[in-house]
Amino acid sequence: MPITVHCVRHAEGEHNLEPQDFTLLDPKLTPTGQAQCLALLNSGQIDQTRICVVAASPMFRTLETAHLVFGPALGNGHCNSQIQALADAQEVCDYPFNTGSDPLVLQARVSAANIPVDLSRVPEGWNTKPRGSRYFPARDTLETRARACREQLLELGRQLEKAGVVDPEIGLVAHGGILHFVTGDWEAAGTYSGTGWRNAEARSYTLIHTVEGASGEVKLVETVGSQERRGKRLNTEVTPEQEQGQEQLFELAMEAWENQGLHPLPLTSSAE
Repeated sequence: MPITVHCVRHAEGEHNLEPQDFTLLDPKLTPTGQAQCLALLNSGQIDQTRICVVAASPMFRTLETAHLVFGPALGNGHCNSQIQALADAQEVCDYPFNTGSDPLVLQARVSAANIPVDLSRVPEGWNTKPRGSRYFPARDTLETRARACREQLLELGRQLEKAGVVDPEIGLVAHGGILHFVTGDWEAAGTYSGTGWRNAEARSYTLIHTVEGASGEVKLVETVGSQERRGKRLNTEVTPEQEQGQEQLFELAMEAWENQGLHPLPLTSSAE
């Protein structure tokens, strides 16, 4: 049975306003961002009656976005009523605006905002990114946690299937940079600051679990309907040639991000 994941980039946050303020810590959505969430909700692009679980990065703007975009799903009676916060879905870099709050502080913030969140997958230290740590912004660590994020989505989907849900659908709200790592799609990744995703943009994927290798691999393949909405070429599978092309697109994205003034990503998190 297919598992569908609707990936959403968070709506406009305070740090997205020009000129960008890199010193903001875990910023919230702007009024425009809140309106973007409601526009996505009202577009009907995502069938809220089909959503069975909503996951999100533990950053406040992603949790806000998840609550506004997937509010009807969270209250539809068969969806988990709490947003599942996934630390591995946090943003790429270690700028203050991409640094989350300590779990106790975050719990207080979401409680005050009446956002229902399960923080059981958010460990202490998730918001620190020293070299050598799981969350240090380097290509190897980012690919590792993107893989872990896909595996967590698969686990959530398998749990739904075991509960009798047919063709489960999951909502994931994350960030423009990490979504490229999670989806493996680097096309036009330098269109905006550090991403090819617009604020509050949604794309839909089928979660594929291959059986190659010792434990297999989990991939996300964009659905035909999602590609059509974006006016993209139609691909229903990922070929080796396409993966090689993605490597070239990744290099172009890294060059574009550096030209935008963002910190370059080292290949490895190990000490130099």
